[in-house]
Amino acid sequence: MGGSKPKPMQAPFQQQQNQTNTYGSYSIADTPEAQQYLNAPLDFGKPVNVDPGVGRRTALAEQGINNRYDSGFMSGIPAWLRDINRNKELREAQGQGAYEDQQAQYLNQQANNQLTQQKTLANMARLERLLPQILQTGGSGTASGYNTQILPGQPGFGSSFLRSFGSSLGNTLGGGFL
Repeated sequence: MGGSKPKPMQAPFQQQQNQTNTYGSYSIADTPEAQQYLNAPLDFGKPVNVDPGVGRRTALAEQGINNRYDSGFMSGIPAWLRDINRNKELREAQGQGAYEDQQAQYLNQQANNQLTQQKTLANMARLERLLPQILQTGGSGTASGYNTQILPGQPGFGSSFLRSFGSSLGNTLGGGFL
């Protein structure tokens, strides 16, 4: 009789290990339309100045204090006493102006940082849309186990979830829009 031994049973993923699956990237980033999309300017407005009148308000307060102490109604008060009180009020007005200026600078920084963040996120979203897609260029696509592939054209959880959410929302509002 023959001397060949029977082959042991193999799991499906062990049988297909000799199959070569190749992949290639595909991107539309080099097309003129994609470049036009990427080069379109993002307009989120200009940098913000939430309180441009801080310096003018402080100067007006100082001017009002000086005018009051230089007026004819103060003629009965000795000059040295007027100067002491004037300097005290000027320091208070300047301190209030410095406080308001500090608050305005902080709010400007917060608003402008938010503006920069929105621009950056929008630009990253545009770039993300043009990332290369990984496509199977060889093999049968029927591999299982470690060689399992997701073929292009199959929507992932996110897109199918959003599509179903949008259609249910549209039906709720009176018409399907997706």
